[in-house]
Amino acid sequence: MPHAAVVGLGIAAGVIQLAGNIPYVRDIFRGKTKPERATWWIWTLLNVVSLGAQIGAHATWSLLMTVGQGLMTAFIAVMSLHHGYGKFQRRDYISAVAAVLGVGLWWWLQSPLAAIIVVLLVDASGFWLTIAKTWRAPRTETLIAWQLTALSGGLGVLAVGRLDATQLLYPAYIMAGNTLMALVIVRRRHRNRRPR
Repeated sequence: MPHAAVVGLGIAAGVIQLAGNIPYVRDIFRGKTKPERATWWIWTLLNVVSLGAQIGAHATWSLLMTVGQGLMTAFIAVMSLHHGYGKFQRRDYISAVAAVLGVGLWWWLQSPLAAIIVVLLVDASGFWLTIAKTWRAPRTETLIAWQLTALSGGLGVLAVGRLDATQLLYPAYIMAGNTLMALVIVRRRHRNRRPR
């Protein structure tokens, strides 16, 4: 892929990642969206690990999606303390410890790919907290934010510009996970609207 296209895709991924969370933050202030506290704090920690691993793998413009996501994830995590849903439980502490172990594994093996795989496994376990909450209460999430983040992940995949598992895994996971969340929101809202 031409360098200019990779640059453009990387910038678009970062901008959409940041802009996509504006409706989410707005809905938090309105009391409409209730972020699952533990999930957002775990995501913040994992985002730092993923960013470091991608830098270690010499990622370039695809990093903009990860940076944009990291900034917004940390901001929402802080907001969740006052406006959020749920509390830290044993599984959340286990996820946080696993993320730290992922950093240790990365350092020990000198393998950014190992760190990314650990991040994705831990992230997926934390992600189910939000999926479960959304399944029960689909109107506590902002659909457009998840859709735009899925788009940002897709652009992040394209911004890698070559076949490199370490650089591709994280944005591909973001695209897939956010698409799944958007589908859950749409399906559960539609189901809840049906007459009984």
